[in-house]
Amino acid sequence: MQCETIVCKVVLGHVFPLCGMLTNLFILLAPWKVVQQTLKTKQTGTISTIPYVFLMMNSLTWVIYGFAIKDYYVTIPNLQGYLIANYYNFTTFPYLSESRQYLTINLILSFLSLIFIGGIVDFIVFNNDTTGRLILGSICLFILSLFYLSPLSEILNIIRTKNCASINPKLAFAVVINSALWCSYGSLLGDWFIIGPNGFGFLLGLFQVFLLIVYPSTLEKEAMPINADLELKGSASGDTQSIDPLETEHHREDMIISINK
Repeated sequence: MQCETIVCKVVLGHVFPLCGMLTNLFILLAPWKVVQQTLKTKQTGTISTIPYVFLMMNSLTWVIYGFAIKDYYVTIPNLQGYLIANYYNFTTFPYLSESRQYLTINLILSFLSLIFIGGIVDFIVFNNDTTGRLILGSICLFILSLFYLSPLSEILNIIRTKNCASINPKLAFAVVINSALWCSYGSLLGDWFIIGPNGFGFLLGLFQVFLLIVYPSTLEKEAMPINADLELKGSASGDTQSIDPLETEHHREDMIISINK
């Protein structure tokens, strides 16, 4: 995309990425309550923490890619993502089962090795020329593709149950807006490593919005009788019970598609 006017260059080159940074931060902070609940209860329950690993490694690769193309609009939001994802991982790690801790460690070490090799090839072997950036960008896309796969099982479950209770509507719309902004910025740069994944993220976000329309959430409808039933059972035994709303929303962070490149 060629910008001929100053207004076009300012809007696409500065306003859009700045807005993308804000929407990206909103998306990154979405799992915050769930992580704090883990600290409080000292257990992760059925929450999947693997997306946190993918988020951390995905952000790190794009931080390096941002340095390679000398674009701080790419580097800064992904640096935010890397730091926040680190917090999520280190906070939840002590409360994982031994097998899940082992898986987390192996994933992190594997990704770090791949990223290290990509960085060596780009900055040392090819001296950050076109070939080196192509290899580094390909590694970014590979890790990002794994990150995309993490919520697919939940999407299939939504289609099967016809219930979108696990999708946060605000996040779904934020993903659409965030991806559209970064896709536009990538078009200005002519960088398909930015356009491609954000274009896919935009379509995936639209699909989540479509699911919200076709399969409305039944969470609120089901919550009242469940709560009422537990209230009655609790009062009969002299112990009133309640449902923590965070427990019913623990899958939502898996639906976050942070495509901020």
